[in-house]
Amino acid sequence: MTIIKNMIKGTIAFIFLGFVMLKALEWSLYFFVAKPAAEEVAYDVSTYVEANDRFFTEGTLNQYLGNYRNRDMHIRVFFNQHPDDKRFVVKVNVRANWDSIHSSTAYVQTTGVNDGDTPAKSIFARFDSQRDTSTKASPVTAAPIQPEKVSIQEKQNTLEAEPKEQKADASPVRDEDIKELVEKYVKMGMEAIRLKDFSYIEPLLDPQGKIYEESQESIRSIHRKGLTEEVLMVQVQHISENSPTEFIVDTYEEFKITYPDGTDMLKGFNSTYRVKALVNHSLVMNETITVDEVFAEEVQVQSGRLSAEIIKGSCISCHGGSLEGGVGPGLVGLSGRMSEEEIIAILENGKGIMPGGLVSPDEAESLAAFLMRLDE
Repeated sequence: MTIIKNMIKGTIAFIFLGFVMLKALEWSLYFFVAKPAAEEVAYDVSTYVEANDRFFTEGTLNQYLGNYRNRDMHIRVFFNQHPDDKRFVVKVNVRANWDSIHSSTAYVQTTGVNDGDTPAKSIFARFDSQRDTSTKASPVTAAPIQPEKVSIQEKQNTLEAEPKEQKADASPVRDEDIKELVEKYVKMGMEAIRLKDFSYIEPLLDPQGKIYEESQESIRSIHRKGLTEEVLMVQVQHISENSPTEFIVDTYEEFKITYPDGTDMLKGFNSTYRVKALVNHSLVMNETITVDEVFAEEVQVQSGRLSAEIIKGSCISCHGGSLEGGVGPGLVGLSGRMSEEEIIAILENGKGIMPGGLVSPDEAESLAAFLMRLDE
């Protein structure tokens, strides 16, 4: 009995020691490999943008970070910059690997200022060291499948034996058509949600596919939550063919989501869809395979130019460098003198010697909200 007890104790001690060693190795990978690598990549990307006064696109980011694909770790980089905003954000996730052991994910975020040109639309470029982009550079230029050469008699026999299959193969599905379908589905989906009308996207869906019921439930769910969504970007990243009638499509989608409390969030998602080709050659969405949120950022009070930039360009010449007053009245402590709506009305319509229309309607709302928060 004593021997058995000692064996049990020894086994428990061995398991515990193994667990401690495993955790120690994971922590070591995190602190000595993953974390330094994340800081290195974030610094590398940020300093490149600031030194060269240019923003990254997805293509240039993947080209610039190409050497990081050879490292024994999973590196993901997200670069984000908005129009008329010289600030940019770099987010890096790194998980180190050693054999079958993985470290915790190290996360580093840096911000900087790009003094060069700003993008015409929101940029969200991503790099994934375990995702090969060499086949994704031109996802819609793949050559169509060439039909096999057969004799007239063989073709006649095939048409008589299998008319439907041959008819489907006679017109290969083009990547351009798949891309158009997916983009239309995402954009029309927002319209269906806004109007709470499933018929907007119903013709794009496979009635036998999972996406049919999922889309109906999604419309109902978003309305129940009181959310408002706006599509900012849909990028088809890759199209792969499972069969002549089934295709897998990877996308990146970016949305502006407004919550019931007025909070605006900018969110990016990597999605994977299944698209099917019917016998009549039409394409339909069959299934949403995965949806992964890869980016989320609260939209600040600015809409367009930053409030500080608006003030610098439109306000300080009359209201003083610190908004203490000059030719025009002081703007500090406005919350005690007027409402946000009154401020917006003055910005849009003017008052006294101040002309209206110095800022756009969106900027007027942003600037009014900013001024309401200034204290004496």
